[in-house]
Amino acid sequence: MLIQSSGGHAAIARDLKASFSVAPMPFWPDVIAEPKNSIVGGASLWVFNAPNRSAEELRGVAQFLAFLARPEVYVRFAKATGFLPATNAAFQAMQAEGFFQQNAGRDVPILQLTRGTPTANSSGYRFGRWTEIRDMYHEEVERALQGQQTAQAALDNAVRRGNEALRQFERSVGASN
Repeated sequence: MLIQSSGGHAAIARDLKASFSVAPMPFWPDVIAEPKNSIVGGASLWVFNAPNRSAEELRGVAQFLAFLARPEVYVRFAKATGFLPATNAAFQAMQAEGFFQQNAGRDVPILQLTRGTPTANSSGYRFGRWTEIRDMYHEEVERALQGQQTAQAALDNAVRRGNEALRQFERSVGASN
């Protein structure tokens, strides 16, 4: 079992010398009646503004972002990587051409994101060092799955390591608490 971002799908499919399947994250009906939607991971493009940017530079940034937002660009990126098509237009274009029918499992992340009613805990988040903290969580869960620690120890270690990374981030940006 591999817990992985959908963004790794194309590379895994290309490099793995065995067949594999993709499935939604499991849930236990004795804990929760029905599964909730999952949350988007951490793939993003950040554009920062620096002092004294010229109008020409700002126009260039705007043109680049407009290029990236074109459905055909999103479609190409999603197909090549496994990342989700970031707009409804790109998703619909992939559906219309039969991409998801021809590529079993590639729709699982989308279905998982859209299942159930979103809650305050599943509507998304932003915090510093997210991708690093996500990797820490995956490392701890893998240790549990390999029998190297209990599930509780994995969760406790992930919380401890994640909190340490958050405190480091807070210090780096001068945040308090």
